[in-house]
Amino acid sequence: MGLVQSHFAGMLAVPPKGDAREGSPISGDPAPTVQNFCMATLVEVAQKRKFCEDQDSALGPPTKIPRGTSLVLKTSSVSVQQIPLTTPSLKRKSSKDQDLSLGPPAKVPRTSSLISPRGYSCFIWRLPNELLGHITTFLPPNSLLALTQVCQLLKEIAALRYFLLLGFDTPQSNYLSLDDRGCEALLLWRQTRAFAVPNSLYFSVSRTTTDDHLYALRTFFESLTGSKIIRQVHLLLFSGPDKPSHSFLCLLECIRGSGCKELTCHGLPWGEGPRICRGKGAFVCNTEIESLELSSSLFFTSMSIAFTLSTLRSAPLVNLRLTNTALTAVQWTKFLGDLRLRSLRSLEIEATCPARSLVEFLSHHQVKTLTIISSTARCSSLPRSPLRRARPTALLSSLTRLDGPPSYILSLLHYAYIPGTLEYLGL
Repeated sequence: MGLVQSHFAGMLAVPPKGDAREGSPISGDPAPTVQNFCMATLVEVAQKRKFCEDQDSALGPPTKIPRGTSLVLKTSSVSVQQIPLTTPSLKRKSSKDQDLSLGPPAKVPRTSSLISPRGYSCFIWRLPNELLGHITTFLPPNSLLALTQVCQLLKEIAALRYFLLLGFDTPQSNYLSLDDRGCEALLLWRQTRAFAVPNSLYFSVSRTTTDDHLYALRTFFESLTGSKIIRQVHLLLFSGPDKPSHSFLCLLECIRGSGCKELTCHGLPWGEGPRICRGKGAFVCNTEIESLELSSSLFFTSMSIAFTLSTLRSAPLVNLRLTNTALTAVQWTKFLGDLRLRSLRSLEIEATCPARSLVEFLSHHQVKTLTIISSTARCSSLPRSPLRRARPTALLSSLTRLDGPPSYILSLLHYAYIPGTLEYLGL
């Protein structure tokens, strides 16, 4: 179109004055019209196109230029000069090898943005500890627990406020008392510098105690190794649970294997369910308990009797107390018939135990102190003919102290003979 427009502009140009006559066209040439201009333009374009095609055919087919070469144009002819270039893959490979030689990229710490230009660390570390402790008073327990996981300094500061909100009193002496909420703070107290192994631990179990609380207490006992041993553990079971659970038994096994010397479980006879006192499923375990008190029927159920028997058979017991068991006379006979406690020296047992079964048990042990605990339940009955004294079948030569109800002691003396070694008799 540019070519057509240029020719059209030339044809419409005004001719010189010498070649034209006034009022008539140029002599010998036809009058310039638009139709004649278009025909001349089309003819000229066709001729130029044909000339170019003839010139290309004379040069031959086009030469294929390989990829990655450069062209050098000359006036006479076209020549191709191959210049080797580094392909992109080689460049990428060389840069990758260079990066490997330099090592991994350096990681910029997140706290770098908190460093001031003067070289001081984060401004919060320049605050006094008293001000940091005052800030923690505005935080809820969940935020305080998260703050204790930042660093050791914030752990020590936030732990004090966290213990106060949960009602956890750090022991000032060798005495530690725990409840449900205290178990939540127990593991944090274990990680602080103020931690000191208490000599006695009292844990009150209630109906609101969950498996998470028992798991926290079990984890605490598992963390005590070596010389860090709680010698006396007291479990208060007056408010629950109604029946032993798997988490409760796992806690008892953990306490038994922690190295404690005294385990006391106070409770009440819950329910009237059946009790199984057979020790076929009991096993031998490693324990160092020397004093054991089981004053709850939770330890004489079908689920927990294996723990009770394995503890009695494996522990080097010196003192033993069995009360509030809710066992019948027949069950007492089976229970005591399977026990052989070589180190036993002191025994406290409830009056529901038959006197004859107790005498047979004492004849195989060197018990020095025997205490009969009276209860509201029916005590062991006297023999049918108390006036006609039969010959005792067992000799209790090691017994030096006897205390209990008069009726039970008379029944006991009907089956056992106590020589002059008896030093104290309490009625």
